[in-house]
Amino acid sequence: MPLNRDVDGQVGPESRDRSTISFESGDNQFMSYRMSERARTDCTVRTQQERIVSIYRGIEVSPTGIVIDRGRPIRERDKRLFIHMEITLPERMKPLRAVARPVWSYGTHQAFKFIRISDVDRLNLAEHVDLVAIRDGRLN
Repeated sequence: MPLNRDVDGQVGPESRDRSTISFESGDNQFMSYRMSERARTDCTVRTQQERIVSIYRGIEVSPTGIVIDRGRPIRERDKRLFIHMEITLPERMKPLRAVARPVWSYGTHQAFKFIRISDVDRLNLAEHVDLVAIRDGRLN
């Protein structure tokens, strides 16, 4: 794959916008991928792993995933393949339901990617991110 050059002729990550990733094909057409916007939040997240139900604090959310604070170090049993979640956003009465998988963990924080969530709930998350961005400013 040929390297992309910017206007000044520089090559490499310094020459590209860090919020997008570009791919170049043989006919010089570009495809860009941008991560979805995320927002800091304070919401209740209820998780269910088999018969164990736990309540945690959501600290970052996007339409594609969530970061929760477990309040304790992450253990091996917290890294299950699938976790059922109910997310209660501050401006919503009914919780949003999703199935998620763990992506990474650090200290007491654990990030999840939604693998099954209804379109309506994903839209509600996007609206929440927009509301937080209007109130507080964007993270990315």
